[in-house]
Amino acid sequence: MDVINELILQTVASPWLFVVLLAVTIVDGFFPPVPSETVLVAAAAVLASTGDVWALLPLGLVAALGATIGDNLAFALEKQSKADEARSLYEKVLQLEATNKTALKRLSILERRSGRDAGGNGKAS
Repeated sequence: MDVINELILQTVASPWLFVVLLAVTIVDGFFPPVPSETVLVAAAAVLASTGDVWALLPLGLVAALGATIGDNLAFALEKQSKADEARSLYEKVLQLEATNKTALKRLSILERRSGRDAGGNGKAS
């Protein structure tokens, strides 16, 4: 734990603070074990203790931007994986019952959204 604390203190003193904070908060959006809150609180504490209170504003903005980007990436990854799972399910239904109108309709919608044609060759329809 002392190694992590020392790394955080070195990062706060570095000119790369905002880049590291942005990267850590983005990764924290889809991989929660990354300690973005710890980095933010440590950076804010060190900056406030040095008297550089105005540096807290960009620090908060960078953290909010990184969290927003990370959350949107997590949402997009989840949405994509669910679309792939749904597509696979509808294709299995069509193997069992080729005339299933609901599966045909929903598979068609998924194919249009993903930019593929019904043949699955990657061409937009």
